[in-house]
Amino acid sequence: MKNNNLFSGNKTKNSTAKYFIISFSVFIVLLAVCSVLIFMNSIDFDLSNLTGNTTVTEETTIEEENYASVDELHGNSSILFIIEDDGFADFIFFVLTDFDGKTMTVNCIDGTQKLEEASISSIYSKYYEKGVKSAVNERFDIEIDKYVVMSYEQLEDVLSLFNGFSVNVIDDVNYKSTDFNLNLSKGKQELSADMTYKYLKISDIDVRKSIICDIISSVLVPEYTENSQKLFNSFVNLCETDISVIDYADSVDLLKIYSNAEDKFLPEIYVEDGER
Repeated sequence: MKNNNLFSGNKTKNSTAKYFIISFSVFIVLLAVCSVLIFMNSIDFDLSNLTGNTTVTEETTIEEENYASVDELHGNSSILFIIEDDGFADFIFFVLTDFDGKTMTVNCIDGTQKLEEASISSIYSKYYEKGVKSAVNERFDIEIDKYVVMSYEQLEDVLSLFNGFSVNVIDDVNYKSTDFNLNLSKGKQELSADMTYKYLKISDIDVRKSIICDIISSVLVPEYTENSQKLFNSFVNLCETDISVIDYADSVDLLKIYSNAEDKFLPEIYVEDGER
């Protein structure tokens, strides 16, 4: 009896092991079949795709570039700059921009020149920027919107905010003084902020007009207008001006469009109607 029970238990265990082996084998076969089907699907059931002669079709996405145009710009602005020296106006210049007419003009005037009955310098020493603004408006029949007053030292600091300027040097320069020396060759070239400042300082009024036009062209570019908030903050902290943060916010988009426009108009030297 004991032997029979022993043999009966072994038979049960053997039968269980046999069923387990069969079930596991079926599972392996099914897994293999599924793997083959997945693989064949990945090559579109085409064994030729296993070779290196696979043609890859690349989709080329053509992005339409949006070009800015000055045709989007409207309105006008007029800014008066006064460069003072020991409380007197050494020279002034104003920039008139007409976005509708697509013009930007620069006029530069020596402080000794008379407007009305007095020189610009004496008007400034008595009536400050408001007096100069009023005299310029009457003399040139324009309407100045904003003003900026700075000393030569502040002018140098403002120019130093930029990496450099593309300037057309009118004639060879060979200047020497106790303050500084400056040597430049005639022609258009890249000048550092320091050299541009020195060239502007030693030049006469007519040459200054040209230099200022070149400075404006050099700074109204995407490199500066796209990230101009910091530049503006530094500018207003260096100068005395009535250009506000609100004025900046209202104008910054116009400046960005202008600087990115392929058809933008460049600053030119101001010419009165009677001089044309």
